[in-house]
Amino acid sequence: MAVDVLMDKFCQSVATTLAMAETMRNNMRSSRKRKRLSDDASLLRLDGSEFLRGLQEARHDFCDVSLRGAADPTQTDVPWIACHRHVLMARSPWFRRMLRSQMKESQQDTIQLHNIPHDILEQLINYMYSCEITVDASNALGLLQAADFLELGQIVEVCKAFLRENIDLANCLTIYCGAQQLPFADLTAPCRAFALEHFASLCYAAEFLDLDANEICQLIASDELNVEKEEQVVDAVLRWLEHSSDTRMPHVTEMARHIRVPLLAAGYLASLPDSPVGQQLRAAVLSTGESTRALRSSYLSEMVCLWGYNTYSKGKQSGFAATLYRIDPPTSSRWSVGCATPPKSWSGPAVYAVQEGRLRVYVLADVEEAGDPCQLHVYDAGTNEWTELGTFPVPEAILTSVDDRLYLLGGGRVHAYDAEQRQLTARARIPVKRLNSAIVACGGRLYMFGGKMLSSRTDTYQATASAYCYDPASDAWKKLAPMPTARSHCRACVGHDGRIYVTGGYIGGDFNQTIDCVEAYDVQTNQWQSKRAMIVARAQHGLVRLQEQLYAVGGFTTHALGRLPTECYDSATDTWSECALQLPFEQCYMDCAAVQRHIAKKCMQRTDNAEVRD
Repeated sequence: MAVDVLMDKFCQSVATTLAMAETMRNNMRSSRKRKRLSDDASLLRLDGSEFLRGLQEARHDFCDVSLRGAADPTQTDVPWIACHRHVLMARSPWFRRMLRSQMKESQQDTIQLHNIPHDILEQLINYMYSCEITVDASNALGLLQAADFLELGQIVEVCKAFLRENIDLANCLTIYCGAQQLPFADLTAPCRAFALEHFASLCYAAEFLDLDANEICQLIASDELNVEKEEQVVDAVLRWLEHSSDTRMPHVTEMARHIRVPLLAAGYLASLPDSPVGQQLRAAVLSTGESTRALRSSYLSEMVCLWGYNTYSKGKQSGFAATLYRIDPPTSSRWSVGCATPPKSWSGPAVYAVQEGRLRVYVLADVEEAGDPCQLHVYDAGTNEWTELGTFPVPEAILTSVDDRLYLLGGGRVHAYDAEQRQLTARARIPVKRLNSAIVACGGRLYMFGGKMLSSRTDTYQATASAYCYDPASDAWKKLAPMPTARSHCRACVGHDGRIYVTGGYIGGDFNQTIDCVEAYDVQTNQWQSKRAMIVARAQHGLVRLQEQLYAVGGFTTHALGRLPTECYDSATDTWSECALQLPFEQCYMDCAAVQRHIAKKCMQRTDNAEVRD
């Protein structure tokens, strides 16, 4: 009975085909617009849609092979997919080679494909018959992997395009891992770029813990890694190691090499867990961590923030004129100027910070008489306004910061400032009273170099070479090796190699002789080393590090008149050179800093699905 039914269907199909052929012959005879190939022949091009309709109608007739993909763990009985060998060979080069080969599968009536999920295989087989398939977020990656295996080129291109346009936080790492198994650089590249851009969020995803060691290293080694703090990188590595510590600890040294130690806050490594994983990671970072690498790209939008007051204009004293100048010397030679005039003249140095995404500058106002209390002001670049934070009984104060906390040094001791309460807390006494020292923060400690001290013998001020270090954690001062050159009004800055560079200043007792001297202090060995002198001797200048270079800006000199050149120092070659970046005014008191800004980018827009039609 079943054979009779099949034969009836076959006869009906043949009859339909013959009827179509007869109709086409009649149309050919009656057509007046025929392309003549010879006296008694014409070329006829058939519409492919007719063939597809016929193929769909005969979809389950005379099938000679059945396929089945990998079963989902929740499925108990996976049905076979009936199809035709010649259709598979016509649509897929992979099936063509297999079914024409001497492989055992070429002779079997059933073929199991263990590397393709069954639902994905069924969608692709239906596509081979209908030339239509819908690509969406639920199947795009699976279709891509299976289509690449079966060599269905059009499906591959559509799936790649869909995935590129719909990368988001939920699927980025899944696509990234899947695409890395395939030779598709045009898909892995945007996935990797997205992962680097959104690393701070993706490192908490469950998929992040499933990445292999090589994939983790590729991400954290990149200059393009977008993190606000290097501590986020260490935290991510720690979570990855702890997820399967038995098998992942051999990779701890390899990963530690990509941690940029100078960017870590002081004391952070000591705060890591005392677990075996935490201890090994801490030791590996300290011994093999990257100590000379430049900042990551999320910090590359640094700006030099300059405060000057122009004391001379065309040879005449012009008084106070404070202005905020902002620029990125590696990419620009033009100055961006503008800020509201401060309520009073200021006494440097200033403290610069990016808080809540906005630049803020903290300064102390100048006092009319020595011994007067100081006033703390803050400038908000977002609102272009100044705000007075309070008046404090700290005479001859110097403002500085360590790990984003403000400190006032004056009145013979250190004072810590509480920003929320707007209050000062007295801390350790300063070992020796001095003025006009170079002060810089490094590794969570405060370093003070040089300055001028009142001589009890002559009752005059003399430059000093002494140096001290203050540790806020222990609230204690420590005496350091003195500078080779005694001086005041010098400037200090931490180089990319971790050393503290002290430049310029005044020598002698009259403070009218500027020097070009440069000396580097090694915080690890407590030793000094002389470096190449600046091109122009200067004092009260700005000194700032951008990337791997130091910039000396503005200041005063006793060796020349007019505008001072901006100098750039390369510690790798120990050389100074003039750069195109020039001040828009003549000699002036300067203070500057490198301000790091976080770069935020928008995610790609999603599309719901894409349809493929041959």
